[in-house]
Amino acid sequence: MNLPTSHDRPKVKVMPPFVFFVFLIGAGVLEWWLPVDEGAGLLGLRRFIAWPLLLFAGYMALYAWAVFLKSGTHVDPRKPALKIIEDGPFRISRNPMYLALVIILAALSILHLSIWFLLSCFGLWIILDRKAVVPEEAYLEAKFGDLYTDYKSRVRRWI
Repeated sequence: MNLPTSHDRPKVKVMPPFVFFVFLIGAGVLEWWLPVDEGAGLLGLRRFIAWPLLLFAGYMALYAWAVFLKSGTHVDPRKPALKIIEDGPFRISRNPMYLALVIILAALSILHLSIWFLLSCFGLWIILDRKAVVPEEAYLEAKFGDLYTDYKSRVRRWI
């Protein structure tokens, strides 16, 4: 089904990178201003877990971005989707770039033993899911119909 040109864009309620930076900065400020001392133990183990997560998230986001660019569709969620992308990380998650943002905050919560980064991780996930992913999926289903419905049935929303 094709949408009228003037309506051919997702009705996302937030800009995901902006929301990510709000949660990142907010958690950082709260960690500095109101630290919750959970102890400083196991720094080596925390680094062993957090750094691979950070590297993985960065790789996944860049890889997904490159797949979008190579396919010739828009990365910006405010612009029309030109096709359904099923390559690269989109074979595993319908939202690998958003997932990468959530993983970054999760990794920082591990690295800093921070309740603030952990809470921001969950907050970011909820906001992205409700205010970006759900509207994007409604748009893609209206625009691409069975093609998108089939993709949804094969690939999870997050992981």
